[in-house]
Amino acid sequence: MEQPKVFPDSIVNSSTEKLIADYRKSSHVIYATVVAKIIPSMKNILVAAALFLCSCKVGISENVDTLKKAAPADDYRYSLLGLGAKQQKTSFLSPLFYEGVSLTTAFGTTSTRSSTMTSSCSNEHFDYLYNFSNDSKIVAIGADYTYSKYYLLPKIGEQGAFSKLFAGWSYRLELETAVKPDNQNNPVYFHLDNMAGFAFSFKSRVKSVWIFDELMIPIAGLYLGSPYSSSLPYFATEREAGFFDAFDILFINKAPQLQNTLNVDFKLNFKRYSNTVRVQYVLNMRTLHLNNNETNSIFHLFRVGYLFNTIPYAHK
Repeated sequence: MEQPKVFPDSIVNSSTEKLIADYRKSSHVIYATVVAKIIPSMKNILVAAALFLCSCKVGISENVDTLKKAAPADDYRYSLLGLGAKQQKTSFLSPLFYEGVSLTTAFGTTSTRSSTMTSSCSNEHFDYLYNFSNDSKIVAIGADYTYSKYYLLPKIGEQGAFSKLFAGWSYRLELETAVKPDNQNNPVYFHLDNMAGFAFSFKSRVKSVWIFDELMIPIAGLYLGSPYSSSLPYFATEREAGFFDAFDILFINKAPQLQNTLNVDFKLNFKRYSNTVRVQYVLNMRTLHLNNNETNSIFHLFRVGYLFNTIPYAHK
């Protein structure tokens, strides 16, 4: 039987070291080859990624510029302060008409898109009314909020024209408390109105002056008014009074109302800047039959204020 060959340890060690050296050399060669091939590829990838990011940035910038150009030129918010004349009769307090002045403030926003327009406004007022025949007064304080949604009538108000006509709907929430100190039994009258109805708007431009008119006609609403009282809250001071008994759903036949707001915007130029100023006239007429009480009022109001631009306004 043939015996296996036995190699000395020195030969085995030298062979192993040679194999390891050859492996390392070949590994370095392969690694260097791979790196030499990958680096240009990575360079190309990085260059492509940089170009892609630059193109995306340019595209985004172009889109933003496009949106800015396409955005309407009359998105703004405003604040107004004014003084008005008011004539009112509230049968709960007195069967006579009272006349006086009203100090009011208003804060609102208007936003126009290609074929729609939204308008919202909150008002606060303080009224001092007087009747000279019986030498008595009524003091009232109140607030209201109005939101309107308009749709462009294309045949009448085409885009790009100087005059546009809108039609839509409107919601109005009004809260008021009136006090007549001379009364013994009914010194305080409180009412809260929730109204919804039709709304119309007209916009026109004459040179650098913008004319913006809004008309609201409530059709129906949920109303709350004092049916009893020696003081507020009336439903807590009278045994037969109930909170929900004071509510009533009324339509235009029992609560005919109309409010028209005419706005005139123009620019005032100064040395370093220019401001857009608004002059506003409000006509509010209403008759309300609620809980065996009747309220009639006519309100003329003039206000002046400033327009704060949320985007570049047409006047600037």
